[in-house]
Parts: sequence; C-alpha cells; structure tokens
Amino acid sequence: MKNVSIIIVVFLLNMSLLAQAPLGISYQTLIRNSDGLPIFNTELTLKMTIRSGAPDGVVIFDEIHNVISNASGLVNLVIGNGTPQNGSFNTISWGTSTHFLEVSLSLEGNNQWTILGVTQFVSVPYSLNSGSLSLTSPNGTNFEVKVDDEGNLITDCFPDPTQANAGPDQWIAQPGISTPMQGNIPVSGTGIWSVISGQGGIIEEPSNPVSLFTGIAGGVYVLEWTISNSCGETSDEVTIIFEGSGPFQCGNSFIDTRDGKVYSTVQIDTQCWMAENINIGTKVDGVVTQTNNGVIEKYCYDNLEENCDEYGAFYQWDEAMEYSTEEGVQGICPEGWHLATKMEWHQMANFLDSTITDPDFKGWQGIDIGTKLKQGGASGFEGLYSGYRLWDSGNFSYLHSLGVFWTSTINYLDPSVSWFRKIEKGNPMLYNQGHVHEGGFSVRCLKDYSYPPSWDCGDTMIDTRDGQTYNTVQIGERCWMADNLNFGTKIKGVDNQIDNNVIEKYCYDNDEENCDQYGALYQWDEVMDYYFIEQSQGICPDGWHVPSKMEWFNMANFLDPTVTNPDVQGYQGTDIGTQLLQGGSSGFEATLSGMRKSDTAEFLSLNELGIFWTSTNNPYQTIHSWFMRLALGNPQLYQNGYTRTGGLALRCIADL
Repeated sequence: MKNVSIIIVVFLLNMSLLAQAPLGISYQTLIRNSDGLPIFNTELTLKMTIRSGAPDGVVIFDEIHNVISNASGLVNLVIGNGTPQNGSFNTISWGTSTHFLEVSLSLEGNNQWTILGVTQFVSVPYSLNSGSLSLTSPNGTNFEVKVDDEGNLITDCFPDPTQANAGPDQWIAQPGISTPMQGNIPVSGTGIWSVISGQGGIIEEPSNPVSLFTGIAGGVYVLEWTISNSCGETSDEVTIIFEGSGPFQCGNSFIDTRDGKVYSTVQIDTQCWMAENINIGTKVDGVVTQTNNGVIEKYCYDNLEENCDEYGAFYQWDEAMEYSTEEGVQGICPEGWHLATKMEWHQMANFLDSTITDPDFKGWQGIDIGTKLKQGGASGFEGLYSGYRLWDSGNFSYLHSLGVFWTSTINYLDPSVSWFRKIEKGNPMLYNQGHVHEGGFSVRCLKDYSYPPSWDCGDTMIDTRDGQTYNTVQIGERCWMADNLNFGTKIKGVDNQIDNNVIEKYCYDNDEENCDQYGALYQWDEVMDYYFIEQSQGICPDGWHVPSKMEWFNMANFLDPTVTNPDVQGYQGTDIGTQLLQGGSSGFEATLSGMRKSDTAEFLSLNELGIFWTSTNNPYQTIHSWFMRLALGNPQLYQNGYTRTGGLALRCIADL
C-alpha cells in the first residue's frame, strides 16, 4: 500500500445551512501520495472524528464518508452528512468546550485506518451549523441561539429568573402592626415587593424578601413579589389582613384568609353562625366524585361558577369533613369555625322555635322555624334555596325550591349516612333526616368558642364564678378538665337537688373536705341545669359544657382503639381505664370519688369507683341517662344508663 499524506488545501467551516438536512460543515481537501503527487479519480474512505477537550479527548461523534477524488485530487464532503458510527452531530454542544477534528483514511475500505491529522475548531460560527450557539452578554447573561430546519434563528435566554413565591396569606390578629413578609430568596435575578391593593401599607425594604410590612387596622392588602433578570420576570401575590380594632364580634363580616372571600355572620342565642353558604375550593363537574387528594373540591349548580358565587358551593359529606368522622371538626370551614353538629343545629332551632324539642326526630317539625331561617327571615340566618347535587347521577336539582345543609354528625347505626337539615320554599317547618355521603349539600359553619388569648389547653383554668382553679388536658382534638367539678352550695345527701336557681352539690359523707379533694357529686337534672339538651353548658363554666356520650366515646377511642362501640352497655377497651385513672398516661387524672345512691341516698365506693355523668339521656328509658365508670384494678371502661336521681361526678369539656 502506498504511503498517503493529507494536505489541507481548503478547510471551510461555513456559517451556511445546507440544502438538505441535517446541518453540516463543508469540508474540502487535497490528498497526495508519499511522492507528493495528487491522487486522482480514486475511491477513498474517510472517517471524520470529533473529540472534546483535547486532540486525544473523548470521542463525541464520528462518521464515515465514501468519496472519489476528482481530476485535481480534491475531495469534497460535508461533516455531519456521512454515515454515523458514534453519537449525533446535531446534538453536539459546541459552546461548552473546545473541539478537535481527527481525519482518518482507509484506502482498501477494510476498517484499517490511518490518522492523517488532528485540527482544532477555532471559530464559533461552526456551532450555527450544528443547530445552536451559546453566547454570554457583557452583564453575564447567557443566550443560546438555535436554527431550525427552515433556517429561522431562535434565541433562548438562561437561566430563567427564580420562580417567585410570596409566601402564605397572613391574618394579623393585632390591628395596625408590622409583620415580616415571607418571600423566597432569588437564586437567579433580583426581587422587589409592590403593593397591588390596599391603603396605607408601608414596605420597609422593597428588595428584601422578608421585609417588614406595616398596615392599618382593618386593612386588607394584596402584595406582589417579583423576581426578574435579563431573561424575564416571575411574580406571586400574597394577601395580608390586619384585624380591626378589638376582637371579632359576631354580626360583623369576616374574611376567609384562604381565598379572600367575605362572609356575613349572625348571632343566634349563644351561637355565631355564618349567614352565607361557604364557597371554598376548586370546582369539579357534578359527575365527578370528590376525593381525598389534598385539594378542597366543590360543586357549583349546573357546573357554573357564577352559581357558586351566588348560592355557595355543594360538597359531599366526606369532603365537607375533610375526611374526618369526628363530630364538630373544622372540616372545610375557616380557621376558628367548624361544621355544626346535629345538636348545635337543634339548639339553634329550639331557640328560634320552642316547639322543636326532639333532636332525633326524623321528618318535618316546628311551627315557623323554616320561615325564620330563609332569606329575609327574622333570624338573620339567610338560608338560601340553593338546591343540591343528586347522589346517584351527579345532576343538580331544586334550585329556588330547597336548601339542604350537612351537619357533622354521622349516623352510628349506619356510617354511610349522616344527618342534614332542609328548608323548603313555602314550608314553615324544618326537616331533619339522614342521607348517604355521596350527595352534594350546602355547608354553614359555626364559630368556635374563643378562649382568652393567654389561655391554652393544658394551662390551669379559673372558674370566675367562685375563683376555683381546674387543671386541663388536651386529648385528641378536645380539651377536658383534669379535675372533677366542685361548684355550688353543699346540701345533705338525704335531700334531692331541685330547680331553685341555686346550684346544689353533694360532698361524700356530707364532708366539704371530700368535695375539695375528690370534687362534688350531682344528680343529672342538676348537672344539666334543668335544660335537657345534649352538650349544653349545664353547670359547667362559660366556654365549657357537659360532654355527650359521643364525646366520651371519641376520647376513649382516641386513647384505646379497641373501644369501638359508642352504644355498648358494659365494659370495653384494653387499657383505657388505666390511662384515664389518676397517674395514667392520658393526663385525665380520674379520681375514684364514689357515688350517692339514688334509692337510699347513701354514699359508697370512695377510692373504688369513679362515675361520671354524660349529657346524653336514654331516649328509651328517660329516667336514665348515660354514665361512664372506672374501677380500681380494672383496665377497662364501663358505660350504661343510671337513674337520674343518683349522685355522680362531672368532668366538663371545652366548647369547640
């Protein structure tokens, strides 16, 4: 085989786009033999190899060209249009490092290669023929210029500015003070705060992502955090609300800080209700089932958002409860509000229409309660005939005819059903019944009880009626007294407590010191203060009430999941009794305070039994009400009904 040398006569790396794809680099050379004579009209096989970083660097692309030298010994080819062996010419990133071209020759086409030379690419225009060019501006901004198959130049700028995040919305309880912003720190670009809406707000350091912002009492502000660089800008908004002077007063409007919607409120008896149906969440079509996906989903009548704006939204029960089954939970309500229970609806209805006396009645009841609750009625509740979503088809029906509202109370005999309330156009009564959870109904939220700002569950609570102090304990989501109530005027055990506007108590063996140590004993009617509605305040301090059987059950089930039946008559659980007794892990600190017998009025079982009234009467035997009992040496909890004239202890539970 003759020795062959390569003499580069023309080595053109053109800024041109060839007529045929793919893009390429025009290349021309003259090949001579060892005698220096051109090789004319000869079939040759050339391999073009592109290495990265050094003459012997990593091979990122190579290809083979079968060519014929012309009568002058010249060879013409296009790098990028040969038969690829490794890599892709179109994906070479020319601007990221230096690149070298290695040319090899095989005269016989037998894959035996002779390297003819290695040359560095020294001009950035080559990158245009590869599809992209990376450039850096004097201020340090990077640009990538690309050419498409039609010859159009496309310019991309990088890096993009950091995605702006203005932080969570803020509700500031104190009027007119400063609060730090919570914007993110830009990785690329610079940030700036601006006030989009609201009067009198001051940003202390507009370019500081955590700048202090000062507003005025009652002010509602929307601020924007914008991050920008030479490539563009991103922005995000945050709402900051400063509460008005003084605490929230029922009857005033309030703002749901989650989405900025404003709701009217109304005071009915001791309760504070929303006077509008809630409208929170992302709209889904009626045929779609709402799911536990971390997003509040809502239905709008006829799938129109404007109907949600006018009538409020619909929710399946599980969605309204945020997939809890605990009565009285916050659910989808704003912070400080909760889904009203069946008993809370009953309390409101009974206050407005005293003929409503049975919270468990199924059907229509009352004289004029429906008239009072409807829009324009005397109560201020402003109930809307907003219709509802049918559970089986996902269709909507009864707009302008019915208003249907979920309660947070499940039917424990059929857990697929929960209680609702219904008003009907032209009907002066209120309907009470259960419905499967798949229906889409309206929701009215009820205000939680507001403790003094300095008081937290777990702190000592002072009963302002007599100055006595009580320990408290948080169990699950509820706050319980950790001492038995001891309030009232002591009477002898042989006397019955009566409705005489004086709270009367028994002390074990008629000894006041036993009341001080163990708490007092009461007959059930006295405990309820002669108002026989479940979960009523009774003789508890303001902000507390007599716990229902279900509230006892929820607490017991939280501590001991083997307690599963709220209606069992007898012992249940594994170690619930041990946890509740004095020194147990729950902090409930139940004392074995004994009892006063209903028939003989004698005191017995001190340091042996601790027996506590609930506010739940037995509807089948009304002389009995439910109690909970703990016994020395027994790790379980006992529940049953007992004659209301017996004297038992009382633990109060904080209102929601």
